[in-house]
Amino acid sequence: MKVLIVDNNTKYRTLLSKIMLSHGFDFSEAQNGYEALERVETEPPDLIISDIIMPEMDGFMLIRKIKGKKKTKGIPFIFFTKNFIGDEDRELGLSLGAARFLKKPLKPVELLKEIDSVMNERKSRKSKLAGPEITDKEYLKKYSTQLSLKLESRIRMLEEEIEKRKKIEVELRNSEKKLIIAKDEALRASRVKSDFLMKMSHELRTPLNSVLGFSQMLKIKKIGELNEKQEEYIDNIFYSATHLLGIINDMLDLVKVESGEKLPLSIHSFTVIEAIDEALIFVKDKARQKKIHILKEIDPGLSKIDADKLRFKQILINLIDNAIKFSKPQGGTVNITAEKIGDNVQFSVSDTGIGIEEKEIDSLFVPFYQADSGISRRYGGAGAGLAVAKQLVEEHGGRMWVESIFGEGSTFSFTLPLNQNN
Repeated sequence: MKVLIVDNNTKYRTLLSKIMLSHGFDFSEAQNGYEALERVETEPPDLIISDIIMPEMDGFMLIRKIKGKKKTKGIPFIFFTKNFIGDEDRELGLSLGAARFLKKPLKPVELLKEIDSVMNERKSRKSKLAGPEITDKEYLKKYSTQLSLKLESRIRMLEEEIEKRKKIEVELRNSEKKLIIAKDEALRASRVKSDFLMKMSHELRTPLNSVLGFSQMLKIKKIGELNEKQEEYIDNIFYSATHLLGIINDMLDLVKVESGEKLPLSIHSFTVIEAIDEALIFVKDKARQKKIHILKEIDPGLSKIDADKLRFKQILINLIDNAIKFSKPQGGTVNITAEKIGDNVQFSVSDTGIGIEEKEIDSLFVPFYQADSGISRRYGGAGAGLAVAKQLVEEHGGRMWVESIFGEGSTFSFTLPLNQNN
């Protein structure tokens, strides 16, 4: 009998391979759903044992594709997972056509019993050979709900860790006597936070990409027409997930910054106006929803610049997104300017939003800081984006600053060298 093992965790993949080998099973391995589909096409297995959370294509999507094809729908499928272990997860897995839903870790003898049981059921035609029992819409609804609950739980954990770190920093400022102890605790908390963020990035990004992918399919009406209210809901899902993915990416960059690691740059020559237009694609819908008019003023003598184009757009998107986010309820304008000044280019993003109090300006680029806790609750955000943007500007050899009038608006500016080879 040939078994296909699908798991991005090397430890569990190796463990399963040893169990298969020691009991005389032929086996092959895959690290994600895409690799698994290729194996199934070239060498169809007698049984598939798969994890759920994996990069690129997860287990739920893999089984839908396996059970959706006449050629492969009869292959028994066993889920073997550590993260999706609730009753609702098991219900979804079985409804998609899985023969078993097993939780890691499991003793080898118990796993082998389940395998024998599944193969005996197949011989007696009792196992599920048909495709999934639920429709695409039902699957998306169930999967999105479960992912949202898991994401909310992870974000709450992250917020608690951030709040703990803030309290430690306050104690360091207010008590010299506790300086050494508090400093050690801050370093420990920072290491825990960094380790936590790095480990969670995989677990958060994978389901987020699934949410984005499925919502994009619905937005382009690939699986059917939507009414006006459904389109509104899908837009909310898509933009909320995009925003959350941006926060996660900023925080992961911040982990590198705080550890003293430089963010990688890939310097190339590119056209400034094209890069600005590409950045605006990511914020134009949000601007429209908040009644924000975006204006551009580009120096006619400015054409190309040497910089990391992706990082440049990351900086610009962060500043424009902040300008839109902190706009007034009635809307307003955001003006983007680019001006050649000697051997540098100065970029500015000005808004007509709520502005910043003068006493708060010096702290804006401190990681996880926001000028007022009420702002965080009302407008959202974790305070990581500006710190990352400033670091990226400085790694290019430029600088970033802000000017603001409370109640009238703000202007965030940064410079970049025109030519990195000079």
